[in-house]
Amino acid sequence: MNKQQFLEQLQKKLKHLPKRETRERINFYSEMIDDRMEEGLSEEEAVSAVGDIDQIVEQITEEVNTANVNPPKRKFRAWEIVLLVLGSPLWLALLIVAFAVAIVVYAVIWTVNISLWAVELPFYIFSWISKGLFIACKKMTEASFYLTKKGCAFVKKFFGGKV
Repeated sequence: MNKQQFLEQLQKKLKHLPKRETRERINFYSEMIDDRMEEGLSEEEAVSAVGDIDQIVEQITEEVNTANVNPPKRKFRAWEIVLLVLGSPLWLALLIVAFAVAIVVYAVIWTVNISLWAVELPFYIFSWISKGLFIACKKMTEASFYLTKKGCAFVKKFFGGKV
């Protein structure tokens, strides 16, 4: 297999990778074959010295998948740092305002909740008080009827039933 066939097969088998990755790997193996040819090997010998194409594809795929699992952390560029510093009075003020608004909304929700309970609580208390007063009045009325009935019976008995 010559260099061109090898690189075409490699490119075909690496179709599932991003174009940038494929291009980098093709360039790498092209240079590797060229280096071996400069050392005195023929084109076919240089290609066979690189290795089996299926093993190369498997190794590249594994490397790319490993790199995607732990992508390198991106560092800020100089102009991004300058924009962050120069924009800090604006974005810091907006951040503080957003935080304050969140706290105010939270406080308003609790204030409404507490005020509704404050309005409703006396109704609960007075309903229990009025229920108690109603029961007390009912008992007093029953007691007064009982005493009145007993009193009338006593008066009738005392006066001999002529009342």
